[in-house]
Amino acid sequence: MKKTVLAIAVVSQLSCAFYSYADSLNADTDTMVVTANRFEQPAKSVLASTITVTKQDIAALQAHSALEVLRTLPGVEVVSSGGKAQATSIFLRGTGSKHTLVLLDGVRINSSTSGGSSIGLIPAFAIEKIEIIKGPRAAAYGSDAIGGIISITTSKDFASEHQARLGYGSQDHSLLGWKSVGQLNDNTHGEVIVSQEKSDGYKVLAAAPDGEEYGYKAQTFVGHLQHQFDEHWQGKLTLHKADYYSEYASGKNIEQKKSDTESELLAGLLRYSQGDFFSELQISTRYNESADGLANDSDAKQIIRTRQNALSWLNNSVFANIVHLQVGLEYSQDKADLLGGYSASYDDTEKHMRSVFVTSSTDMNDVTLEISGRYDNSSTFGQHKTWNGGIGYWITDELQILGNVGTAYKEPSFNDLYWPDSGNPNLKPEESKSRELAVKGFHDLLSWELSVYRTDLKDMIDWKNVGGSVWKPSNVARARIEGLELSATVETGPIEHKLSAAWKKTKDASDGALLDKRAQNNYSWAMIYSQNQWRGTVTTNYVGNRVDSSQWLGAYITVDTGVSYQWNRQTSIGIKVDNLFDEDYKTGYYSSADSYYKGNERTVFAEVGYQF
Repeated sequence: MKKTVLAIAVVSQLSCAFYSYADSLNADTDTMVVTANRFEQPAKSVLASTITVTKQDIAALQAHSALEVLRTLPGVEVVSSGGKAQATSIFLRGTGSKHTLVLLDGVRINSSTSGGSSIGLIPAFAIEKIEIIKGPRAAAYGSDAIGGIISITTSKDFASEHQARLGYGSQDHSLLGWKSVGQLNDNTHGEVIVSQEKSDGYKVLAAAPDGEEYGYKAQTFVGHLQHQFDEHWQGKLTLHKADYYSEYASGKNIEQKKSDTESELLAGLLRYSQGDFFSELQISTRYNESADGLANDSDAKQIIRTRQNALSWLNNSVFANIVHLQVGLEYSQDKADLLGGYSASYDDTEKHMRSVFVTSSTDMNDVTLEISGRYDNSSTFGQHKTWNGGIGYWITDELQILGNVGTAYKEPSFNDLYWPDSGNPNLKPEESKSRELAVKGFHDLLSWELSVYRTDLKDMIDWKNVGGSVWKPSNVARARIEGLELSATVETGPIEHKLSAAWKKTKDASDGALLDKRAQNNYSWAMIYSQNQWRGTVTTNYVGNRVDSSQWLGAYITVDTGVSYQWNRQTSIGIKVDNLFDEDYKTGYYSSADSYYKGNERTVFAEVGYQF
């Protein structure tokens, strides 16, 4: 049966060992996860439905962005209004894109104005790990985590690596990248990642003029500096900078517009550990400025500027070798302004939050228990309390059953509340209660998970047309999401199969109307071949029928394939074909012009990597 390893988990905090999606289903490894409860713990003591994708998994899928990886995972839907640079929604278990908390190297990057986040242009070769936690995590993280968490990590601890990336493909898509990781001295570890990526894009809207393409260009810098002061103290600095533009369609006349964005994230971390005690202090600031206007730059730009500051202090300890207790304090401040061509700014441009939370996990032989509670005090909406509880039981060495129940909430964004002539200052925070029952199986060549869940949302915020071109948000009385998920990993010689299936009902419980853009069923099958220097992949995704602004969108299937070859120890070459059969499909409905967003046509991309 499963052994108690909580004490080992705390002692090994600084090692930051993570696990892959395949490894997370391996009963013989004591792999570790961090995101679920904000402290490192063995994978099989985590009661939330968790998937972690490593750098090796991303390479095996030959993915060019995190979005390509997420599309293959159970319970995750990615809906794009164009390519990876255009507006993209991520639906976790049927909840809205704004209901998923997104972390980049431990810092939340959800927008203060729209509520969602943009991850499509994070360079895939820079990503070391993606953790997906499905189900409410507000008791640990506060507002936003109704559907779950997506955590992206770019830092690589205690390793030496220098690599260059060069790629080119359809639609004049090009990539230049460089990554260096290594020891600066005996106690200092550094990492630098730079990249430039661009594409002419494609005709994303069916009604757009022929030959009109919607492209993008992005420049990214990532830096990490980590220093071990002594056996107890460790510090780390992280810097992310991005400068990019993306083109999009706007208005009844389908004007081609462009969004120029500058983003900067700076975070500092200080850790102290001794015996079974661990303490961590993190401070971060994130700046974002987006200027929107005509693609030919002939008009005055409309500018949205935001600043997010955050401070957190986490304290962890193990008692009696079986109880892991964490107490945390947090403070956050959000600022937002409308500038340039906007006639007015937000009625209120600043809000802040003070929070305290407690998380506990107990691992006793065959039984694992979790309980968490959090108190938030918002300058805009006052006090809010959330909680989460779970239990897991090992029926045999190969079979585990677990259950979870928890509450969560989401505060309205600046756009929801104060957008000029459209915002609704009377909105209330969205609230939810979720339940889940799951069974996991771990066998020699097969690992699987079956889960059934229900989420009830109260006062869900929905933007609806109130006449002409005017849209306003309001609190929907009730919404209910029910679903079933099945995933499996199967080994057949040199081929690994990753299969997933999801069925769900997403309804406004007050009138029975379906929630927009959520497919009723999704299926995925990824076959990964690995033998000697060769690696190949075929990924098939099925997206079922769904509704968008009362318009039905038909089901579709896409097939992506790729092959790579390790030429020698330093050089690798690969080629990837997306939408192999050139499927013509719709991703969304654009009501302003009574038209549809189109999925990308067949594209080919070749890449060369050289490692020093």
